[in-house]
Amino acid sequence: MKNFRLINIGRASTPMFGWLLAGMLGLVLGLTGLQAAAEEAELGKAEKDCLSCHDKEGVKKVLQNGEVLSMRISTKDYAQSMHNETACEDCHSDLDAKTHGKVKSDIPSKRDFTVAQGNACRDCHKKKYVQYDDSVHALMVKEGSKKAPLCSDCHNPHTVRSFKETQPIEATPCVKCHEPIFKA
Repeated sequence: MKNFRLINIGRASTPMFGWLLAGMLGLVLGLTGLQAAAEEAELGKAEKDCLSCHDKEGVKKVLQNGEVLSMRISTKDYAQSMHNETACEDCHSDLDAKTHGKVKSDIPSKRDFTVAQGNACRDCHKKKYVQYDDSVHALMVKEGSKKAPLCSDCHNPHTVRSFKETQPIEATPCVKCHEPIFKA
């Protein structure tokens, strides 16, 4: 213990303090790098290719009705989502990787896009769709309501996390429209 002088930063202890500080900094940076690598290591090459463009600020599409649809998807959020093992093309099967981004695709509105993408949700979430089909939300859709919530209105497929991880309860998707119920 006689040679360890962390508090006294005099001439004799400065080199040791410098090495200690450098070691700690290296450890922190190394752990941060490992975490980032682990997050991206779970994603496949095709997903990394998609996200190389889609994880850029300002990537968007102007729809036929003039609405602007953000096309940005955070790589970090996607890697932490429940869909991180799902290939992009599993849900976006209508895209052709060779022409994507090079050929204009016509999307009438955000609502039309959401309706079309909801059918992709149905392919994997059959049991949830049975519940949804019996809900007041589905009834609103059947009655022609343009405001009736669809899957991605409540659940962002690129960032969806398990309800077990959603804390506090106020962070659940239902709160957006049903705040008075949650407050009660």
